[in-house]
Amino acid sequence: AQQVQAILREHAGRLGEIIARAGLPHDLPDAQAARAATPLGSSAGPLKPVLDEVFRPLGYAGKGGSGVFTLRRRTAANTTIELSLDVGTWSHSYTGSWGVHGLGFGGLLPLPPAAAGHPRAQYPIGDAAQWRRIVENIAALVAEYDRSVLPEVEAAAGPSPDWFSP
Repeated sequence: AQQVQAILREHAGRLGEIIARAGLPHDLPDAQAARAATPLGSSAGPLKPVLDEVFRPLGYAGKGGSGVFTLRRRTAANTTIELSLDVGTWSHSYTGSWGVHGLGFGGLLPLPPAAAGHPRAQYPIGDAAQWRRIVENIAALVAEYDRSVLPEVEAAAGPSPDWFSP
C-alpha cells in the first residue's frame, strides 16, 4: 500500500507532463474561463450515452447515480480501475478521479478535463458539444494512466485474488 501511494504521489506531481503525453484532443480553457463562457441555462441533455460511447472501447462499463457516474474495468491482475465522475446534481459541473484498487491497496489520481487550471476544479459541463469534448479529454487521460501508471502500480502491488472486489 505504501509503495502504491508513493507511485501515485509521484505521478500526481508530474500531472502536467502526463497530460501533455496523453495528447488531449481538445484545447479547453481553465474552469474559470469556461464558466465565464458558458451561457446560463446550458444543458447537455443525457450524459451517460456519451460516456458509454467513449469509454466502452477502453473496457469500461458502469452506472449512474444521483449526480455521479462510476465506470469500472478489471485488469488481468484483478486490479479494479474505477472512474468516479461527479457531474453535479445542481451545479452541472464535472470533477473526476481515476481510482486503482487491489487487495490491500487503493488510491486516486485526478481526471481534469483541461490542461490549464487546477486539476480538481469543478468544470462547467455546458452544452452537449462541450460535454463530448470533456469526455474525450478525460478518456485520453484515462488511457494514459492505464498505459503509464497502472503497470507501475501492478508491479509494486502484485496481483489480487480472483475473488477480490473493492
